[in-house]
Amino acid sequence: MIRTDLITIKFFFLIYLIMGINAFSVAQQPVNLKVGNVSYITGDNIYVKFNSTEGVETGDTLFIQKNEELIPVLTVLQKSSISCLCNKIADTDFKISNKITAIITKKSDEIRTEMEHRESADREIHEEVLTSPEENGKIKDIKLKSEQKISGMLSLSSYSTFVNLPSENNNRQRYTFSLDASDISGSNFSFETYTLLKQKFNKTNSEGAVFDYSLKIYNLALKYQLTESSSIWAGRKINPNIANVGAIDGIQYQHNFRTIFAGVAVGSRPDYRNYGYNFDLLEYGGYLGFNKKTKNGFIKSSLGIFEHLNNFKTDRRFIYLQHTNSIINNLSIFSSLELDLYELENNKARNKLSLTSFYLSSRYTFSRRLSLSASYDNRKNVIYYETFRNYADEIMQRASRQGFRIRINYRPVNPVNFGLTAGHRTENNESKATNTITGTITYSNVPVILSNLSLSANVMETNYLDGTIYGIRLLKNFLRDKMQGVAQYRYVNFNYIKSDALLQQNIIEVDLTYHPNKKWYFSIDCEEILQDREYYTRLYLNLRRNF
Repeated sequence: MIRTDLITIKFFFLIYLIMGINAFSVAQQPVNLKVGNVSYITGDNIYVKFNSTEGVETGDTLFIQKNEELIPVLTVLQKSSISCLCNKIADTDFKISNKITAIITKKSDEIRTEMEHRESADREIHEEVLTSPEENGKIKDIKLKSEQKISGMLSLSSYSTFVNLPSENNNRQRYTFSLDASDISGSNFSFETYTLLKQKFNKTNSEGAVFDYSLKIYNLALKYQLTESSSIWAGRKINPNIANVGAIDGIQYQHNFRTIFAGVAVGSRPDYRNYGYNFDLLEYGGYLGFNKKTKNGFIKSSLGIFEHLNNFKTDRRFIYLQHTNSIINNLSIFSSLELDLYELENNKARNKLSLTSFYLSSRYTFSRRLSLSASYDNRKNVIYYETFRNYADEIMQRASRQGFRIRINYRPVNPVNFGLTAGHRTENNESKATNTITGTITYSNVPVILSNLSLSANVMETNYLDGTIYGIRLLKNFLRDKMQGVAQYRYVNFNYIKSDALLQQNIIEVDLTYHPNKKWYFSIDCEEILQDREYYTRLYLNLRRNF
């Protein structure tokens, strides 16, 4: 086991070295950032809406931006004048209205022409430095004072389930508040939070209705910019440079040395049972990384070592590596790795090197019509504190996430796109390997009805069931793309091997969203699940105000 781990580790470091050397040999090219928002989510397909998709091409990689760092998460399958149909390339939990960034690469003459006609008030102050010539002919840098930027969201949601047994009906409300305030009042302080209050309606008793309340704080942190190169965070925050470590309740410090960055963190881990604060779960560690833009994108690597405590006793000590790059034209790569350094054997502590987590994802775009993605995932199962997946989607997600996975996207003609995904997973404790195949056909802007039509088929074989899911989906925009409607039907057939039980479901879903402007958003989603003599109706309402 250790020998195999060491071979894997050596291979991984060799890849890091090659990527790092290549990055230094590539000249930089000017880029521009275009920001859009997630408008609809279905399986691995994500719809992203921009004011204009000019400069965004099929096969491009899209990013999420955290603390001025760009993390690749999507690739563009198809596009219209203002919207892109994308495929996930990272294990990211997307939400409606999440900001998505596209990198628009410009040629030198385009940059020169734009700068000559661009007003200084339109410049991105945090990304550019204005220059003016001095009398002696030298260039003088003018440092501009940071400007306050505040954005946020307030959301009210209702999620209800109705079954043919009224006593089993339930209802949940969610009140979500997020805020991102940078350079408050022109100072060095910034603040961010993402907080959710849930209210669950229980059965009515003799005293009336009973409500349960729970508060989830996913992010609550205050930042102070010590210098142009160093900053300190206090509170609960996920650091994108050490994302797999998770949220840290404590203090985080980082210093940047041009292309090199280093940081330390000390605090505690959220309670795994309810994501609350638990100061018995102390942790501390440090990390070192490299970040550089290239003509094709960027390269970024980080290496950290952390120790987890439980009641002041060592619970885990591990090394974490994370690597992202797009230095090779048309190729994007993301990988992460965890090596445990400590274990208890017969209640005796000892140092032992073992590979406990590994993830590798890559995508290569052969042309605007053909692309190939591949990944390997042996990370632990993800814990969801709240999910709105139905049973069929949950089974499919569990079967397809880990193991090997390969996806091919092919667009023979502009309105038609084919997608095929195959996955394979073998575990020692399973008598049968898990295999999944998913195929999709999408026809954009169907004549006459001017809608997007998709057909899908999912086939899975696991150690406890064989299943198929067939679906058809229709999407149409109204009112100059301010309103979007979706109608979907799926047929589910699960055959449980060990019990010879059979589950057949007909799932009908209708979704309507309306966003009259950038500030207001409303959606209603109704899902009807029919099986045997039972039915389940799920109704999801959401009203959101951006500011």
